[in-house]
Amino acid sequence: MKTQQLIINKAIELFNAKGVKNVTLREIATEIDKSYGNVTYHFSTKEKLLETLFEDYNTSLIKLQNNGLSFQNMLHYFLIAPELNFDVMIKYLFFFVDYTEIKRAYPKLMDQVELYNMERMQKWKGLLMELQEKKFLKSELSESDLEFIMELSIGLRMYYFRETSINCLDKTKFSFKVNQLLLPYLSKKGRVFYNSFYS
Repeated sequence: MKTQQLIINKAIELFNAKGVKNVTLREIATEIDKSYGNVTYHFSTKEKLLETLFEDYNTSLIKLQNNGLSFQNMLHYFLIAPELNFDVMIKYLFFFVDYTEIKRAYPKLMDQVELYNMERMQKWKGLLMELQEKKFLKSELSESDLEFIMELSIGLRMYYFRETSINCLDKTKFSFKVNQLLLPYLSKKGRVFYNSFYS
């Protein structure tokens, strides 16, 4: 395995185990049995390493998001999306657990994070609009209602991964909690499909 990938893999492991604040590039170098200079050749600072990790995380989520295009029924995709995203979120758990610390310590990185998040949110908003066009969501929902659904979903995801102990994280429970947010906004057609999905 190439040194850069070794660094990335070990960084993810250590950040998840000890927290971003408590891990140094020197420790990563020691753990993979490489010199500190070798590590800083690939990532001059911890922030550069975090930037790469977030790009990898974002790319993984976008790939999963694009998978929705292959589904005939967009609501079906929406209901399985949390389960599909779960493994990616677990892999990069430190982004949720240490969100406040990363935001405080690396404001430049957070600017990029916010940009990526906005791009993904625009795609999800488009998918929600498609759900509404296909009569799975209530017709009276406004654009701000759709944005509110997304904000609720993001807030729940952040809360779940930050507040649930690692040994209690559960893909099925997580997916169900996220999907329950949709219930008040589903049309009759949407509720029929939802109930069928969970029956």
